[in-house]
Amino acid sequence: MSARHEELWLKAQENPKLSRILEDAPDFSNPPTIAEREFLNLVIIHFQNGWRVARTTDREELKSLSLDAGAFFRLPLPRAVWEKTKKFRNPRFVRFVERAMK
Repeated sequence: MSARHEELWLKAQENPKLSRILEDAPDFSNPPTIAEREFLNLVIIHFQNGWRVARTTDREELKSLSLDAGAFFRLPLPRAVWEKTKKFRNPRFVRFVERAMK
């Protein structure tokens, strides 16, 4: 799981098309690009996989994942992609992320 995590974020760091993802106040005059949406969907899947593992194996890890998810999904671009795609996600995972964002 950590290798996949490194691979994802290395991809974001190396690709200038993904530079807005972690910005607190990106320019929304341009909506999320295809590259940003695709990357953020991969990150959402990565979070969901981590959530699945943590909820069955390590409750303490689940708390840490909740803090990470809250911080990430409160960012404008991740939040925008999340809002458009959450209806396609596992309802329990959606509840987990929504609680984490509060």
